[in-house]
Amino acid sequence: MKEALLSKSKGRETTRIVIRDLRMMAEIGVYPAERGVKQPVVVNVVADIAAPQDAPVDFYVCYHTLAKNVQALAGAGHINLVEDLAEGIARIALATTGVIGVHVRVEKTAALPDAAGVGVEIYRTL
Repeated sequence: MKEALLSKSKGRETTRIVIRDLRMMAEIGVYPAERGVKQPVVVNVVADIAAPQDAPVDFYVCYHTLAKNVQALAGAGHINLVEDLAEGIARIALATTGVIGVHVRVEKTAALPDAAGVGVEIYRTL
């Protein structure tokens, strides 16, 4: 059923789900002082879904599940770069049925004392 809706919607209608300012702690960074220490990270995800307006509710992506998967990835162990975390989040989102594109922003909020955050933004598609 989802495949039929996907083929019906390609190039026509897109729905976006947004997870904004998902806060978590992650062991992330390449500097020796960042190893073995968790630091605050903020993640934003915008997933483009090929979903026509008449799609049944079970077609849509569950933002709760996506957020939990992102948190699990961030908590799974040391990550060298914010770029690595962003790529992993993009892979998780794109592996979700219906997601055809994803914009991910990852920021370390305590990296620079005079900045609200430093990080990376990526956009990936199928």
